[in-house]
Amino acid sequence: MSADKLFRQEALQKLASPERLDEAVQINSRGTWVAVMAFVVLALLFGLWSVIGRIPSRVNGQGILLLSGGNVVDTVAMASGTLVGQGVAPGVAVTSGMTIARIEQPDVKLRLVDVESRLERLTASRQQAVLDEGRLRQARLSNTEARRVAYQGKSRDARQRLEAYQAQLKRQEKLVVTGALAVAALQQTREQIELAAQDLSNVEASLLEMEASGFASDAESRRLINSLDQEVSKVRAERDQLAQTLREFGTVQAIETGTLVEWKVPSGTYIASGTPVASIATGDGLLEMRLFLPPASGKRVRPGMRVDIEISGLPREQWGTLTGHVRSVSDFPATREGMRAILQNDTLVSSFSGDGAPFTAVVTLDPDPSAPSGYRWVGGPGPGQALSHGAIGKAKVTIEERAPIDFLVPMIRKLTSV
Repeated sequence: MSADKLFRQEALQKLASPERLDEAVQINSRGTWVAVMAFVVLALLFGLWSVIGRIPSRVNGQGILLLSGGNVVDTVAMASGTLVGQGVAPGVAVTSGMTIARIEQPDVKLRLVDVESRLERLTASRQQAVLDEGRLRQARLSNTEARRVAYQGKSRDARQRLEAYQAQLKRQEKLVVTGALAVAALQQTREQIELAAQDLSNVEASLLEMEASGFASDAESRRLINSLDQEVSKVRAERDQLAQTLREFGTVQAIETGTLVEWKVPSGTYIASGTPVASIATGDGLLEMRLFLPPASGKRVRPGMRVDIEISGLPREQWGTLTGHVRSVSDFPATREGMRAILQNDTLVSSFSGDGAPFTAVVTLDPDPSAPSGYRWVGGPGPGQALSHGAIGKAKVTIEERAPIDFLVPMIRKLTSV
């Protein structure tokens, strides 16, 4: 077999000229050059981005949407009883003093029935006492008048006897002087004068005693009637108070003008006086967010900073985020009491202060008249309806934007110890 058939042609050529000095040597392939160029372009883009690009620094917080200038207040029950007649649904506007529910007070009703029965009996007793007093007084007056006439007759007789004996004594004294009459007769006349005077005194005393007895009887009758009058007045006041309790405290009234947020107690529940029954959000028609910021970073927030808000129940991936700007920030961390006065919800107070006493910021939402919600959304279309106050949300406050190179330079210096 020949050499041409045993070896490939290419191998024979390499053996014939192993150095191939007449051909150019290929160092890099075309793919390598493409990769190098791509790396250079990316490096240039990264360098450009590191100078003109911006990385935001954000502070996270949580908050609640409220009507501008308002807060959440609780309407409380003014009496104990069963809550019924919740005629206002959450989200409905209410006015101050508007009746939003009723409180059944069966114990007060039973007491009122009992008091009215007592009042009726006392009134009847008083009327009977007045009638009895009138009849007794009339009978007493008739009897007194008859006795007065009799006493006056006795008094007149006694006075006449006294005057007669006194005149007789004067005549006898003259006769005794002349000796025509014995002294014993004079003494007897004097004794008769004393007896007549005593009879007159007794009659006049009896007459005065009769008059005093009449006055005492009248006073006793008046005391009885006055006592009944006082008892009637006392029971009537108790009845009026119970009726007022049923009338005024038997309803739950809105404490402020605003919008009913929620019922805190279901219908049919027995509640004590002072129990919070419903929450009402106050303020004007514009929404704002009360934002609670962690104590470690909340002080870095300043008015005018941008805020991106993700509303609970409206995922950012689907609806986007609501935008706004910080209007004001508290100078000191909020207390639990202050938060409770705004939120009227211990659970929210605990949730918003989980990292410690937070700083409070008021966020003005950016308006967008063309959006169904009335506010500006980014990264998504936003909901197809108006937002409701009381909605909870997470917020990110952009406190600054820095070029990426500002972060790289410190890292490079740290690594190179320059």
